[in-house]
Amino acid sequence: HVAMLARVGLISDADAGAIELALDATEAELADGSFEFAPFDEDIHTAVERRVTELAGEAGARLHTGRSRNDQVVTDLRLWTKRELLEIAALIGRFQATLAARADQVGDAYLPGYTHLQQAQPVLLAHHLLAHGWALSRDVDRLLDAVVRTDVSPLGAGALAGSSLPLDPDGVAADLGFSERFENSIDAVS
Repeated sequence: HVAMLARVGLISDADAGAIELALDATEAELADGSFEFAPFDEDIHTAVERRVTELAGEAGARLHTGRSRNDQVVTDLRLWTKRELLEIAALIGRFQATLAARADQVGDAYLPGYTHLQQAQPVLLAHHLLAHGWALSRDVDRLLDAVVRTDVSPLGAGALAGSSLPLDPDGVAADLGFSERFENSIDAVS
């Protein structure tokens, strides 16, 4: 967001640099546990903005330019959700590989196959194990579909009706690793 504000001329490069340094320092404080919340901080967003302004001075107050907490929160949620969905899909992939390796190890071992709570046919244990792998493949497909649906940047939607400022939502979407940006600002923050 800060890089975009400088790119479109809403803040100076010097202010952008000061804000980015303050954001990096704030991130480090959050990571090492030294970040101090003030009693008047409404939430993490206001706490971070306060700290950035403390560190960057007047330039820090410009961090909020062209952004609403509405589009910020939805952006944070979408970035987190996308990352977690991909992590879950990767973990499932590792589990599928374990199932396949175990299926190879058991060779021609048989077990009873059940239908209607009764033994029906003998089946290979490997066949049974791989059935779970195939079901998990469909789950991974669903997760990846959710990634596609989540991979839309809401930044630039503002509180709900966009902004009159010359923002660059496409550029911010690309900067943050989103594949596209919102088409409707109200939908983006709903």
